[in-house]
Amino acid sequence: MAVPGGWLPDDAAHHIAAAAALVWLRRRCAHQPGQPDTDATQLTPLPATVTAVQAAIADQPTPPAATTGAMPAPLPPAGIRLAGDGADHAARGLLITRLLTALRDPTDTTPVIITSNTLTRLLPSIAETAATIPGLHVVDTLEQAAALLPASSTSSTADRGIPSLVLTVEPATPAPPNLPGARVVTLDAGAPLPTWRVDRHGHTVDHQTGQPRPRMCVLDGTAAADLLAVLAQPTTAAPDPAASAPARPLDRAQAKIPRQASRIPPPTPLRPTEAAATAVQLRVLGRPALLIDSKEVTIRRSAALQILVFLAVHPDGATTTQLVQALWPGLPAHTVTGRLYTTLSDLRSTLRATSADQVVVHTEDRYHLDPRTDVDLWRLQAAAHHSATTDAPGSWQAVIDAYTGDLAAGHTWPWIDPPREATRRLVLDAHTTAAAAQTDPHENLRLLQAAIRIDPYNQQLHQLAADQLNALGDSAAAADLLHTHRQRLRVAGILDQPMITAH
Repeated sequence: MAVPGGWLPDDAAHHIAAAAALVWLRRRCAHQPGQPDTDATQLTPLPATVTAVQAAIADQPTPPAATTGAMPAPLPPAGIRLAGDGADHAARGLLITRLLTALRDPTDTTPVIITSNTLTRLLPSIAETAATIPGLHVVDTLEQAAALLPASSTSSTADRGIPSLVLTVEPATPAPPNLPGARVVTLDAGAPLPTWRVDRHGHTVDHQTGQPRPRMCVLDGTAAADLLAVLAQPTTAAPDPAASAPARPLDRAQAKIPRQASRIPPPTPLRPTEAAATAVQLRVLGRPALLIDSKEVTIRRSAALQILVFLAVHPDGATTTQLVQALWPGLPAHTVTGRLYTTLSDLRSTLRATSADQVVVHTEDRYHLDPRTDVDLWRLQAAAHHSATTDAPGSWQAVIDAYTGDLAAGHTWPWIDPPREATRRLVLDAHTTAAAAQTDPHENLRLLQAAIRIDPYNQQLHQLAADQLNALGDSAAAADLLHTHRQRLRVAGILDQPMITAH
């Protein structure tokens, strides 16, 4: 699979997409509903190379599970020297694919070792964050690498045929006798190891025999750093809700959802000069749908539906470049602009058949939804904005009532995660604020349980609900709730979160 800056095997691309999904699950788990956001990175989109991979595999079936620990390009037992224009690119590719192998197999404890000189050469931008990447060890010398290798006589991974990977630019002459059980990959021109010449597309030839070798994953520095970003663990663990102080005192009669600086601002549609001749409704919470006079319109192209949702999320509109970069990331904008025009033309034809006005309008080089369109997301955002700025009692209830499901539920468009999570947080804040304002403990619990159904991964919601169950004298239900939550995190692969406890 070609991506900006390199080429990836299909199975590696699917594992990168899975790692990206895990990033968002971790963010959901760590979020503290009802409190102002102080970490702007929690809603930051993932790097461009990651979104390009997500887009490329969106319509592909997941490949059969690869053999655990298998290298994407079989290497000689003692290792190889990489040479050619793509040598550094292939070394980065081996690093990424080996770390992905360890990520998908938690029982794989074989280290991936890279010398500091090699890291500086291949990926200088991640030198300070390398310690946060699971399974990656940075050493100064090959002697230090030897101390990290599992003993061949006792290593269960040795029995499974999973060699450690050592990447180095240092002279690797002593590597075979001093690094048993390791597969050494060196960029040292004088290393006495089999040499593979690699071009920048990953095509590989055995330098000694002239025979082709398996194609290797190749990545430039930017692409590799982007992909490593989704493998890195959070630098700080989610705070334990059991030890957290109350977010703030609440006036139960005048509770307000906290203002969140990082949220999507409420739309500011133009005031129409005359009423629309046809009622147009766009539903993007839950399953997206366009309705004309209460009848759903069949949208033939999936890209057209995606455009409608994107413009609902961006009520101030988007340029042609912004739209094509969102829908087809990783592809040069000029190569896919025609797809955008074809998609919009088809949507206009569909709407003309309903006698409706155009839903997507183009003014001042920007596409945007007709401001007369009734968009459920806009109503939700307006209710949240009102709750954050008013003292009206119970204004959060309008937010709860307006939420009918995740933004574009069921769709995995690469750009959707930040606005989807921002929207989810609006309604979680509403539930938590409403619960804290309750004098009836049973109503408090009901609201927290409703919030958990919206986000079953959030840690603080489970702790708050467990605390309320304990206060009501149902310690067994509290313990069961926390156990179920912990199991869900374990299945999802979120294993580094601090344990929350019933108390």
